[in-house]
Order: sequence, then structure tokens, then C-alpha cells
Amino acid sequence: MEEWFFLLSFVRGIGAGDPFLLFSLTLDARLKKPTSKKKILNSCGGTIVKLGTARHHDTLLDRMDSLDLPGCFAMTELGHGSNVAGIETTADYDEKSKEFILNTPGNDASKYWIGGAGQHGKLSTVFAQLNVKGIPRGVHVFAVRIRDDAGGGVRGVEILDHGSKAGLNGVDNGQIWFRNLRVPRESLLNALADISPEGEYSSPIPSAAARFGATVGGLTTGRVLIASAAVEGVKLAAVIALRYSARRPQFGDVIILDYLTHANRLAPALAAGYAYHLALGRLKSLSGKLREREGRLRERERVESFFLSRSSEREKRERVFCFLLTFFSVSLSLTFFLSLSSKKNNPPLLQQQSKPTPRPRTTAACPRPKTPRRSTSSLRA
Repeated sequence: MEEWFFLLSFVRGIGAGDPFLLFSLTLDARLKKPTSKKKILNSCGGTIVKLGTARHHDTLLDRMDSLDLPGCFAMTELGHGSNVAGIETTADYDEKSKEFILNTPGNDASKYWIGGAGQHGKLSTVFAQLNVKGIPRGVHVFAVRIRDDAGGGVRGVEILDHGSKAGLNGVDNGQIWFRNLRVPRESLLNALADISPEGEYSSPIPSAAARFGATVGGLTTGRVLIASAAVEGVKLAAVIALRYSARRPQFGDVIILDYLTHANRLAPALAAGYAYHLALGRLKSLSGKLREREGRLRERERVESFFLSRSSEREKRERVFCFLLTFFSVSLSLTFFLSLSSKKNNPPLLQQQSKPTPRPRTTAACPRPKTPRRSTSSLRA
């Protein structure tokens, strides 16, 4: 509120204090605040921080911070610009050698206008379409050496220096082609996805669209950092101009800030410094909330995928149980019907043995012997 009051007082001509000097001192105090020691990294290093893991952080970041290993950010292609989903550079995983094979299929797929690649870059974060066992897995990022420690070339990498250009000649722009470049499996920045030595692909984010969004989400942070650097440049310029004009006398003891023509030249810089500073603060706040929301969404997807995997396993067990139950039911039914049919056609052995054996019939050749009858007279006697 104090900063806005000084700004409005200057614009309205109230004259409450010296807004130029106070703004200058405010910025100067902010610039002199002690800060913790942090690694100064470009887009290449920032990508490794965000998408890499400990195996990349421990081996690369310190060397990049000391400029022993200058890096470049190889995403843009000649035929696709910043359309990351449409890039054509490929990375095929070779299970036998446990390596990735990077290729540039055509000139449109060459990495184009890459800052730092023309003469000095030794490491590059390369965006490429990953293929594992013939299955496309989308855009992934690889930490790739494009020059050796002595600055010499690497087999399988072709680099063209773009040379002099209109403005920004200090930016070392170049163009990169990959010709069957083999890089180890550990080159994959595996915070969002990884590949086992056997070639099994895994990711904590099941959705390919969400995984792609998380991969390129760092670009938003990079753009915010570019805006932040520009705003800091405006602040520094305002500090230097305001402090100088508040101390330099002209034609006697009158300082040049007291001349309206000079003050009117510095007023837009003052207003722009405040406007950019407040707008950037709001942008950072929104960006932080967006990252928190993305983090919550990723965690939600991870939990949902866990329970979905558990439910799918349960469904598999239920299907196996139903199959076995049906199989045994059909088997018992068939056994029962077969036993019934066999009883009808073949009666039991005991039943066959219980039948009386038929007596042989007498024939004429063998007359039946007659039993003599007793007379009634003999019985009476």
C-alpha cells in the first residue's frame, strides 16, 4: 500500500515525498536481501530438476552449475515449432543392449534454433517419441551428450552453428540431427515414467494425456521465469536511472530529477515497474496454485489406478472362480446322466444273479418218469 501511495502521489502531483527515490530505495533493498545459495540453471537444468530423479541430479546439476557441463534445451523442431505433441524425433528401446536409439527421420524433425547448441553445449535435454517393443509411449525427455568433455563431437550427432543473425548474437543457436545415436537406459528422465532393463514400461500416471501434460508443464514455469527476468531488468534500469537523477546536479545545485522534462521521461518507467511487479506476483501465485492442483490430480489418478488395479485383480479371481464352478457343475451333471443311461442299458450284477434259472424242458427222448398212484382201498385198509 505504501508503494501505491507514493506512486499515486507522484501522478497526482501531491508531492508527498520523493517517489522516485523511495521506489529506488525499495527496489535496492529488495535486491540486496540475502538469498540462499541456489544453483543457476537454464531450461536444460530446470527440465532435469523437474523430470529427472536422484541419479540425474547427483551426476549432472553440480557440473552444470559450474559451467563444466553447459546444457541446451532441445525441444523445438524445424517442422513443428513448439507443437510438442507433433515432434518426430524417435527414441527406440533396444532390449539386448539396454540402450535407447535416437533418430532424426527427416530434416523437419531436426532440433532447430537451439540456444547453446551451436558451439558450446555439451549436454542436451532431448524431447522424443518413445517406442518400447513397437508400442508408442508418447513424448519423453532424455539427457543426451552432444559433445565430449573436451568440446569435441560425439558419434551419431550432427550440429550446425547458425552463425551471425540479426540481434542476440551472444546466443549460441544451432541445429541438431541424431543418426542412430545410442544412449544408456539411465538417460531417460524417469520422474514420470521408467523402463526396466527387460523393457517393461511403467508410470505412476496411467493416463497418457495427463502424463504428457505433466511432461510439458515445466514450459509454463519457464515462461514465467522469462517474464520474471524481464521484470527484474526493468527494476534494475529504474533503480539506476532514478538514483542517478536524484544525485546529479545540473547548472548549479539543481538536480536533474527536478526538471519536469526529465521526470516525465522517468515516470513511465516507474509506473511500468510497479505494474509489472504486481502483475508478475499475481502470475506466480496463479502458477503455484495450478501446480498444486496438478499435483493433487496426479495423486488422485495414482490412487484411482491403484484401486482399479486391485478391482481388476478381484474381477479376474471372480471370473476364474465362476469358470471353475461352471466346469465342475457341468462335469457332475454329465456324470449323473451317463450313470442313469448306463443303468437302463446294463442292469446291476446283483439283479442279474437274483433271477431264477429256468428248468430244462423234457423232450420225447427223455420221458418224464411217472409216480405210481396208491389205491384208495389200500389206504382204507
